Order: sequence, then structure tokens, then C-alpha cells
Amino acid sequence: MKKPPETTEKHLKLMRSMAEKVGVNWSDAVEANPELARTYRHAALSCMQCQNAGECVVWQAEHEQVEDTPEYCLNRKLLKNLSKG
Repeated sequence: MKKPPETTEKHLKLMRSMAEKVGVNWSDAVEANPELARTYRHAALSCMQCQNAGECVVWQAEHEQVEDTPEYCLNRKLLKNLSKG
């Protein structure tokens, strides 16, 4: 079943914001390595499957810069690897 556009947009914003909290800028990463565009798409699809969007909003509001995402983040391993550069 296709998600409504507002749900998709909400998850994309959460994903990009979560990435920024661990020091990953998706735009810069994809520009530097265009092959990461496929990874970005996969990460977005993973985020849209997350059942913790409400918790994610609260967690992000409470944290500025961090070394790691919350354990429930479906992109945790990916973002940790990307943040290492």
C-alpha cells in the first residue's frame, strides 16, 4: 500500500534531520559519491517503514549533535558508517 505524500515527506525530513545529527549531509554525500543516491533511496524506504516516527520526533527535539542514533533507528548502522567518512 502506498503511503500518503505527507507521510513520505515527514519521514524524509526525519531521515535527513537524523543524518545531520550524526554529521551526515546527504546532499554533500551524494554529490561527492553519486552511487550513494541508491543508498539514500534505500534509507528513505527504510525510514518510511519505521513504527517509531513519534519517538523519533521527540528524540530529535531533545538532541542537537550526537555520535549515534537511537537503537530503534532502522538506518542506524548506515548512518554510523557514513558519519565515519
